[in-house]
Amino acid sequence: MKENRLCGLRYCKSKPRVVACVLGAPMGLARVPDAAGICQMWSSRNRNIIKGMVKKAKNSDGSKHDADKLSPRIDNRRARFDYEVIDTVEAGMSLLGSEVKSLRHGRAQLAGSFALIRGRQVVLVGCHIEEYEQANRMNHDPTRWRNLLLHRREIRRLSQQIAKQPGLTLVPLEIYFKHGFAKVKLAVARGKTQFDKRQDIKDRDARRQMDRATRRE
Repeated sequence: MKENRLCGLRYCKSKPRVVACVLGAPMGLARVPDAAGICQMWSSRNRNIIKGMVKKAKNSDGSKHDADKLSPRIDNRRARFDYEVIDTVEAGMSLLGSEVKSLRHGRAQLAGSFALIRGRQVVLVGCHIEEYEQANRMNHDPTRWRNLLLHRREIRRLSQQIAKQPGLTLVPLEIYFKHGFAKVKLAVARGKTQFDKRQDIKDRDARRQMDRATRRE
């Protein structure tokens, strides 16, 4: 007797007719002469299983999204003041388990950090992630260099931008969680002059005065 597991049919060579059986059911109860009906039952059963798996996946994704919303965002405020942002790109982070736990609690600093392109890799330097207390001996180095995850074409584009325009650098703007994974927003930036910083302060003070005037009205 030859069995076709794709549609749940069993072909008997000694008999000309087809003996159908439902997978997972006893042989005595499952044998029926109507093979088409059994195929329809089997396909509907598979559809229900697939629907349950999709529903479960959606629920798990929703819980991840909720966790991402609750996770803190580590912002590099000083970078926006010291640099002029030209372009941005999102990169993944190669982290240890203790580092992810610390990031979930918001125990990290981006002040003074930057990124380097070393061959075909981008490395984050100067990012301080505090040690996780429960990690004990398996803790990480708070200031270690961390590899960033980017596609080759993205790394090539960043290296070309930096090579064409001297004075550009890669600066991390913020760290956040997306779909359960830690992400960093990198900026291709140029350092501001003292005049530019003063002008930014003037513009910021002018915006604040305008907001206060509109609130009074």
